[in-house]
Amino acid sequence: PDQMAHPNQADSYDKQVRDIAKGGGLELSASLVGYLIGAIAGPVTARLLGSAGLGLYDLGRSLLEMLSAFLRLGYPHAIMRFAGMFDAQGRYEKTRGVLTGTLFSALALGCMASAALAIWPEWLSVDIYRKPEFTPVLRIVALALPPTLIFMFLSEATVARRDVRYKAISRITLRLVILVLIVLLVGVLKLGVAGAAYAMLLGGVVAAAIVLYGATRLFQRISFADLKHYEFVAVHKFALPLALAQVAHFGLFRVNQMIGGAFVSASELGLFGAASRVAIFGTVGIGATTAIFSPIISRLHSQGRLDDLRRMFHTVTRWTYHFTVPLMVFAILKARSVMHVF
Repeated sequence: PDQMAHPNQADSYDKQVRDIAKGGGLELSASLVGYLIGAIAGPVTARLLGSAGLGLYDLGRSLLEMLSAFLRLGYPHAIMRFAGMFDAQGRYEKTRGVLTGTLFSALALGCMASAALAIWPEWLSVDIYRKPEFTPVLRIVALALPPTLIFMFLSEATVARRDVRYKAISRITLRLVILVLIVLLVGVLKLGVAGAAYAMLLGGVVAAAIVLYGATRLFQRISFADLKHYEFVAVHKFALPLALAQVAHFGLFRVNQMIGGAFVSASELGLFGAASRVAIFGTVGIGATTAIFSPIISRLHSQGRLDDLRRMFHTVTRWTYHFTVPLMVFAILKARSVMHVF
């Protein structure tokens, strides 16, 4: 049964390209749907919370994403690398060992960080950001950390088996749940920024459940029994240096909000958050193609098919430009019109 969870070891170049096109197309479609939902959710959230409330909500979301990026420790990259390598060799128990070991390690660290943040939120909200009203939001962020970590972690793990369905479905569901709950908790029940934070928490729980289901189907099981196959040293030698790149990628889009939160008002932070949502939209193309291409890179490299890898890299790069450049040009030329939506 495990051999049915992933493609044949001797996939042809044309089939690999078709897999990328199919997976990339699905990922692109999911991203566009997600951004469409975000285009609705952003203005709705801004109008319900006001600029000050939106600033606190964006700051909490940025902290949640930052903690998740740190605590993943480059493990998703290791899963992509070793799953492709071990699957190509037919050593499927090793793939499960890598997934289980990295997931439990990250989740253990996440639970400790969550407990610390829930018990001592004031050192961030008061001592650093000088925003006491941010304290209850931080406690909700602490509760959201473990499910968000599971969601981010396993969504990438399912792609390692060249299946983007669960990642796509979970991302769309996450955005829909958050939008509906924000309208309900903030617009109807008048819970303010705490209601928006609870929406983020519950959305993360639902998304985590979807990718957990997908991972158990693709990897057959996730249990402590697989830890005996965990290549601890090899995984950490590969993953830990990449953790810096992972955090840097996060910082490219989110660090300004986190640092700015200590120096500007919540209202100004909300305005910046609205503008940053537009900028992130330009990454949809590269995200769509790299999601499915990463495990194929590992597979082709482990099989020594470097000519196929070189050709495929050129093809995927061309697709990425075609997806990305038109969106970037539109956002630049119509920046004022786009921002008026908020």
